[in-house]
Amino acid sequence: MIKHQSEVPQGNALRRLTVLSGLLGALIKGGRASLSELGRHMEDPTDLESRVKKAKRWLQNKWTDVTVHFIPYLLPILHSLSKAGELVLAIDGSCVGKDCMALMVSVIWRRRAIPICWVVRKAPKGHFPEHMHVA
Repeated sequence: MIKHQSEVPQGNALRRLTVLSGLLGALIKGGRASLSELGRHMEDPTDLESRVKKAKRWLQNKWTDVTVHFIPYLLPILHSLSKAGELVLAIDGSCVGKDCMALMVSVIWRRRAIPICWVVRKAPKGHFPEHMHVA
C-alpha cells in the first residue's frame, strides 16, 4: 500500500499506477517528456513502439485524472524535497498546443523544473496579464 492512500490499489487502478511510475522513472532517466523519449527509457520488456503506445494510451485515457494521479502525490513529494533544504519555485509562461499558453509554477530540483501547478488558456503567444498570474 502507498503510505498516503487509504486502500491498496487493485486491478486497473494498480495497472495505471504501474504505468505512471514507469513514465516517471523514464522521465527522470531520459530528462525529456516526448513520447519517444519516455518509451525509450521505460523499463518494460516490450519493444519501443509498444512502450510509446502505452505512454500515449495512459495520457489519453479517460480514467487518467489529475486529482487521482497527481494531487495525492504532490504534498509527499514537496515534503520530501523540502528535507534537502529550501524549496525554490519558478513561474513560467509557455506556448502549448495550438494557440494556447500555459502558466506554470514549478519547484526547482537538481537543475530541473518539476511542474506543481498550471493553468492553460487559449491565448496568443506572449505574456499572461497580471490578473491571470494573481488568479
